[in-house]
Amino acid sequence: MQKYAKDEQYLSIKEAKEYTTMSYNALKKAVKLGHLQSTFVNGRYVFKLKWLDAWLGGK
Repeated sequence: MQKYAKDEQYLSIKEAKEYTTMSYNALKKAVKLGHLQSTFVNGRYVFKLKWLDAWLGGK
């Protein structure tokens, strides 16, 4: 995980999986349904830590 302010930390899908304890499929489905914000960098999903926290919190 890169070291930035909490709002600016980006996690790979592997790191997001470990952080949320959700499966890859659950993360990808949440992105596809528009429930979880992500961005695509070099052919891979990346997530800001604050996006994961908001999704986990139901915001």
